[in-house]
Amino acid sequence: MNFICEKTEKPGVLVIGYGNPLRGDDGVGQRVVDELEKGGLDGINCELCRFAQLLPEHAALVARFDPVFFVDASRVDPPGSVVVSEVFGRFEKGGASHVRSPEGVLNEAKALYGAECRAYVCRIGGRDFRLTESLSPEVRSSVGRAAAEIKKKAYEIIRKKLRR
Repeated sequence: MNFICEKTEKPGVLVIGYGNPLRGDDGVGQRVVDELEKGGLDGINCELCRFAQLLPEHAALVARFDPVFFVDASRVDPPGSVVVSEVFGRFEKGGASHVRSPEGVLNEAKALYGAECRAYVCRIGGRDFRLTESLSPEVRSSVGRAAAEIKKKAYEIIRKKLRR
């Protein structure tokens, strides 16, 4: 992966699906990226990434795009639910930790690269986080819905950017 920090010439979208695909529903973020890869985001400069977890190094990647979507499983939302909400950078204590939240990665993208991008978290409520490569039925059925919500929001944002 190339971590050179440059804004792309044409409006670009970054989708990061993260989570552990060996922990059942925790891997749903990566499955949503798989779904987007199949259907694509026609006409949009888009980068699709899969990671086990968010790291400080991802700040350089995030800084190159606007908007950015982080896709992850949720333990607090009802199983199979899909929630897309805007997220903002914030400082995270415990700088020695290598694992980051979307807010932490956004904060580092701004602090290190001056990046101010719109970002969204797409949470999919999970049920089963045990050792398995299978998604629970509720979560499996929400993968397409989550991909559709991300596409809809991405097209909306890009249309607004192109009007300016």
